[in-house]
Formats: sequence, C-alpha cells, structure tokens
Amino acid sequence: MVAAIPFMLEDELSTDIDSQLFAIGPRQANQQAVAVVAKEKVRDWLASLEQAGLHCHKLIPDILALPEPEDEWPLLQIGEHLLLRQDRWKGIQGESEWLLAAVSHYARQQPETITIANYSDLELPSLPNISISSQQLEMPMKVLASGALACSFNLLQGEFKPRKQASGSWQKWRLAAVLAGIALTTSL
Repeated sequence: MVAAIPFMLEDELSTDIDSQLFAIGPRQANQQAVAVVAKEKVRDWLASLEQAGLHCHKLIPDILALPEPEDEWPLLQIGEHLLLRQDRWKGIQGESEWLLAAVSHYARQQPETITIANYSDLELPSLPNISISSQQLEMPMKVLASGALACSFNLLQGEFKPRKQASGSWQKWRLAAVLAGIALTTSL
C-alpha cells in the first residue's frame, strides 16, 4: 500500500510524482501521514550542509519542530515569517501579514474558539474567534531545537536514507584483523 501512495496523490500534485519524495509518517487508524517534497530541494539542502562540513542524519519539516499542539496552536515568529502548527501533522508558514489574515478567515468559520500559543514577542492583533495564550519567551531556535529532538519523523527516506558511517577505529585495524584471521586460519 505504501508504494501506491504516490499514485493516489498524483492528481493532488502539480508536478511529476517521479520528481517528488514521499516520506511516510506514522499511521493512525485509516489515516497515513505523508510529507511530499521535491527531490531536487532535498538534494540542495543536503549539498548545502555538506559544503558546510555537516553530516545530516535527520531532516524534518519546520512545522514539526514546533511543540506538538494539544488544545492550542503553537505560533513562532522568525524574522518576518510565522510558523503555525495546527495539529500533529499539519501547519502553515508564511509572511506575517497574509498568514494572520488567513488564520483569521479560517477561525471565523469555526464553531469553537481557536487558541494560539504565542512563542514569540509578536503583538498579535485582536482576531475574531481566536484567543491568544502567551508562552514563556525563549530564543526561536531553542524552541525549534527542542521540538526537533522530540520529533521522530524523518524526511530522509528511500534514496536519501543516511548510510551508516563506518567507525574510524575499525578502518585503522581492519587490515590487521584480516591478516590475523588469515594467519590463524593458515596455522590451524
């Protein structure tokens, strides 16, 4: 069934499914979490990290690095952009101006009030059907790093799955171990 997911989503995407990475998340009842990212974009990210001398074992969408929401939606400001996580696998990010307008429009259509947990010092305007819960102010990267450590999802799947690195000490002693094995076998 997992192999059929790209074909099931083909009509929902505006690009060729062969150029997309379909990262499979956990399954809950009859719902399957799937992240879709352009393979070229993932290659660019990994190349940038490699140029910086960094090796990446885990890559997650920025939204999943926010604290997991329970009864409220976590909101974090980074520069002029906002990250808003709506549930375990859904969120939006974008410029403050249009994102707040989109959230306000969505909230007006909901029967219950939406609570936003504000993890930044951004002064949010009074929005209809939205209540604001101010959280302890921390550095944005600290909030994201904590959430990233708690997230078990990884975009690096399939062709992007990290290969296990051989330990450096084994590389040094491998030749000696092979020769010792040959000597032991020959002497027996």
